[in-house]
Amino acid sequence: MALTKKETARREALESENTKYCSDCKRIKPLCEFHFDANSRKMAASFCLQCQRARFYKYKYGITIEGYEKLLKQQGNKCAICGTTNPGKSRVNFSVDHDHKKKKDFVRGLLCTSCNQGLGYFEDNPERLVAAAGYLLRAKSNNNFLKE
Repeated sequence: MALTKKETARREALESENTKYCSDCKRIKPLCEFHFDANSRKMAASFCLQCQRARFYKYKYGITIEGYEKLLKQQGNKCAICGTTNPGKSRVNFSVDHDHKKKKDFVRGLLCTSCNQGLGYFEDNPERLVAAAGYLLRAKSNNNFLKE
């Protein structure tokens, strides 16, 4: 929906050099709460970080932020596989693990970066994961390490 000239002027008057209007939640927020976008006014995206995250989760996974938070609480605020409380690398949030074949509405859990990437490298194939686990256990029990 396009803004009228009056609404646009009002919004711009409320914004300062350090703030921006979020087109989604309709609030004026500090610029630090926006991604920077070279194609947009003031080099900041139209949606605040919170709204961008909510829109992304809904579009990509079919869940809300509340759904994400509920799942995280059910998992004890930990990775569903290894149990770490650290999402990994420089991330703030755990990765949403989902069935890639079924796309939306098939969220399996929340994972740290390492576990999420590990599943990806094994192409979500349980047989390959079991084979890899067996390989590691055999090598460990036999002290089967290459010696030169």
